[in-house]
Parts: sequence; C-alpha cells; structure tokens
Amino acid sequence: MTVASLKKKTAVLVRCGLFLLLIGTVWVVGESQAEAQYGYQRYRPSTPVLSPYLGLTANNNGALPNYFAFVRPMENAQQTIQNDNRMFNQQRQELLKQRNELQRLQNEFGQGVIAPTGQAGWFKVGARQGGGFRNTSHYYQRWQK
Repeated sequence: MTVASLKKKTAVLVRCGLFLLLIGTVWVVGESQAEAQYGYQRYRPSTPVLSPYLGLTANNNGALPNYFAFVRPMENAQQTIQNDNRMFNQQRQELLKQRNELQRLQNEFGQGVIAPTGQAGWFKVGARQGGGFRNTSHYYQRWQK
C-alpha cells in the first residue's frame, strides 16, 4: 500500500465517523424534542395487565405451594396499593376543601393580599372611621344637652 492510498482511506474513515456522530447527535436531540413537543407519557395501566394466577404455572422448588409463594403476595400487594391510592385521593380532596375554605375566609375578611407589618386586616373589618391613638370617645358615655 502506498502512503497516498492510506491517507485516502484514513480520510474516508474520519469522514464516515464524523457523519455517524452527527447522525447520532441529531437523533438524540430530535428524540428529546419530540418527547417534549408532543407531551409523551408512558402508558401505565391502573390494574395489572397479567393475572397473578399465572404464577400458578411457575416452577417452584420451594416448600410453599405456588398459590402461597406467588399468587397471594401479588394480590396482597395490589390490595395495599389500591388502599393507599384511595387514602391518598381522600386526603387530597380534604386538602382542596381546606384550601378553598381558607381562600374564602381570607377574601371575606379582606386578607386576599398580605398587608404590611402592623396592618393586619381582620380586626379592622367593620371598624369605625376616624378612630386613632388615645381616642376614647367610644368608651365613655357622652352627656346629651
């Protein structure tokens, strides 16, 4: 082989390598953009796709029968997950109710926006205007003429 042919082969290999690197980069970047663009979400069924009773056909060399070794634990785990999901949904609903009640009360008492220090609003609701420091006119009965 001559030096010239070796240089040509090296140049071709370098070009092919760079081309493959470019294709790989475009593929990876394009895949992540498509996932973000279309809101790709992995399918997650709410119930198991396969029955736990398929465990009855498994080879088991243990002391327990297949039902107690494979099927029953899977059923117990599914029941536990369902109970946890139910409890989670109940707690979420309760938190939403409490948040809505808090927002309603804040709006009712005029505290939708946080007031500056010393300007809390709940005790000012319905207060008479014109009152000030050391104004005791509302404490003592006035003599009428």
